[in-house]
Amino acid sequence: RIDTVKHVEHDTWKELKNALVDIKPDFKMIGEYYGASAGSNGGYLANGMMDSVLDFEFKSIAEKFVKGDIAGVENRLQERNQAITDISQLGQFLSSHDEDGFLATRIDGNKDLLKVAASLQMTAKGQPVIYYGEEIGMSGKNADFSVNRMGENRQSFKWDQVENNDLLDHYRKITNIRRENAEVFSRGDRESLHTDANVSVFKRSHDGENLLVGLNISDQDQKVSFDLDKNLGNKLIDIYNDNQEYIAEKGKVEITIPANSK
Repeated sequence: RIDTVKHVEHDTWKELKNALVDIKPDFKMIGEYYGASAGSNGGYLANGMMDSVLDFEFKSIAEKFVKGDIAGVENRLQERNQAITDISQLGQFLSSHDEDGFLATRIDGNKDLLKVAASLQMTAKGQPVIYYGEEIGMSGKNADFSVNRMGENRQSFKWDQVENNDLLDHYRKITNIRRENAEVFSRGDRESLHTDANVSVFKRSHDGENLLVGLNISDQDQKVSFDLDKNLGNKLIDIYNDNQEYIAEKGKVEITIPANSK
């Protein structure tokens, strides 16, 4: 991770990248270019400098999603999906050491909505970047010396909050699912299958492999139905919830997406 890439000349980054690749051909660098997003990378991608830049838009995307703009966010994520290529990558994050914490300031400490936001982050194309402590519920405001506030977002890791932590259990689950299906999530296409006031169901597909993701922002279970195309067969297996099976009838399947707390 390269901090504040804009403060170093482009030629220097190219020389550094070339030297590193000579030593280790698969070496990758992700740069922090403040304000970067899909379609705005400051010229640091696809030109022999950075392999990826941090996506400063994603936290706003996630906030809009968990606050109900599900269809709008899905449209933006499909655009973002198209913008990311092998030589033009983005690293999506929710919080960092330089900004107010997502949990503390964008969703008023609601850890159930953080689960949904983290799932959106983990199933999106690009590289999920988790700020340390977010996975156990640590969060706070950035420093503001005008009001005599030290940085609440830079505390030491709270190891006493690791055991019996429901949020951490969720992060472990979704990161393992991401790892086990890395090609689909990091490279795959994205297609929306269903959106409503509480739910998004979308398909990620790559090289003949298909995964469906269902996210629910409501505090109640939601039943949804949608058409299942022939490439998906007639059976879905819920790999997050104990491999529960759903069978399609006449090309349509009904599934239950658990409440945000689950």
